[in-house]
Amino acid sequence: METAAVKVRQGAARFLLLAFVPFLAACASGNSAAPTGSVRGVAVDDASGHGLPGITVTIQTVAGKVVDTVVTDPDGSYEFPTVPAGQYEIVTYFKGFKALAPLSVSVAAGSPSQAAPLRLISPDSAAGP
Repeated sequence: METAAVKVRQGAARFLLLAFVPFLAACASGNSAAPTGSVRGVAVDDASGHGLPGITVTIQTVAGKVVDTVVTDPDGSYEFPTVPAGQYEIVTYFKGFKALAPLSVSVAAGSPSQAAPLRLISPDSAAGP
């Protein structure tokens, strides 16, 4: 009788092991993450065309949900390294500057996307009201 009980326990343990291993493999493979791409761009002064350092730039869904926020480098460049594939807008809110318009950008999985220059009107600009 004791050997029958041991065989049942071994069979149950083997069954659990065989059922659990594929689950662990799926978790470890990382296949559950959405495919991503990246977005690069530059924030520039509209009047001079020079890059603007220290500008906070945000990428958001077309519905306005923020995906990521970065700060521009000394030359005005920025990068969003991991963005799920889809359609987005790039916006900035920097005291004293005004963006001409949000930028539209399409992100493809596994590919870098280059955004058009994010043109900002400086407070010293003679732009209209």
